[in-house]
Amino acid sequence: MTYSELLQQVSFDDLMPYIPFYFSFPMDDLPWCKTHYDMLRLLEPRKEDSYHPDIIVSGNESGGFGGRLQAFPLEGNLWEVSLAKEIVVEPNIQTTPEEIATCCLRQSSLYGYTKEQQNKTSERLRIYAQNLSDRDIQRIRTQRLMSKLSQQCVQIPSIKALLTIPSFRKDVKETMMRIQADPLERHKRLRKERWCCHVAIRQEYYRRIGAVGEFVVHCLHTEKCDITPSGMQFKASDNLTTAVENSGVTLEALEKLFMSHHCSKYSYQSYAGDASQRVNWMLELADKYNAFVLRRNPDNMMIAINVSPEHPFTKEEHRLIEWVSKLGNGQVSYLVNNDSQLGEELRLSVMFYE
Repeated sequence: MTYSELLQQVSFDDLMPYIPFYFSFPMDDLPWCKTHYDMLRLLEPRKEDSYHPDIIVSGNESGGFGGRLQAFPLEGNLWEVSLAKEIVVEPNIQTTPEEIATCCLRQSSLYGYTKEQQNKTSERLRIYAQNLSDRDIQRIRTQRLMSKLSQQCVQIPSIKALLTIPSFRKDVKETMMRIQADPLERHKRLRKERWCCHVAIRQEYYRRIGAVGEFVVHCLHTEKCDITPSGMQFKASDNLTTAVENSGVTLEALEKLFMSHHCSKYSYQSYAGDASQRVNWMLELADKYNAFVLRRNPDNMMIAINVSPEHPFTKEEHRLIEWVSKLGNGQVSYLVNNDSQLGEELRLSVMFYE
């Protein structure tokens, strides 16, 4: 059978007993495993000529992978092409279809669980080929993001402004300690405290601006901006009843996120294949597979929901906002924005902050 046929044969719950064995951080990986599994089931397999026409599932006699099965070739391959390949299990392997599916799921997700993540991995490898570091990658991506935000009239704070935040200064000190302790640092001048401090400040600055900026971008789509520089608020539905007051989101409120003491960002796209099921899919990801609640989050939260104009967010779907808003204990605000690339799916982004 092909990789695609195998995934259609087993349910994700069938794979649950094997996930802790095949994934390094099972609790963190779980919602992404579910996302990857459903995304692959929706893709159309595509046959192409290849030097490796099959996926070979083998054991690991050396024990180098903890006794786990190995599936080759899957890592970094085009998913649509991999889905069309036949799975061939070596004769000496005694296993189940569920374990084979989990093994393949691990191998096909090593470069990313979604196409967006896979594209970021490909970009990182290209930058590595230019002899640049992870700090360079973070800087390049954040500067690109800052340019996009500036075009939409978003005011981004300076390094000097962020240095007034106690938690920022604390994180800079911790970053300095990591740089000084890293024996692989190739720039010897970073050993000097002055240069080390300079690098640590910029690294923390780009990290914070990048984390918040990715959320803000989801709130400011060019097709239809529900937030304007004048501060017009998006009005919540009168029929929505939640445990907290439903406030709109302004551009000024988004800009204040950059000055947060602490923040946690989560963003997931549904892969339900049907607009009528996208909210049920997201609620299952949050409730059953622990999305959004894997670590301690600050009390306040902003919720951004992106949907296609062809499949608008309905009143019945407001229960998603109601469910997610219960994860925060402070101020909760939300908006719904358009993104035609989503088709029948939705993207739910949540920013916890204080």
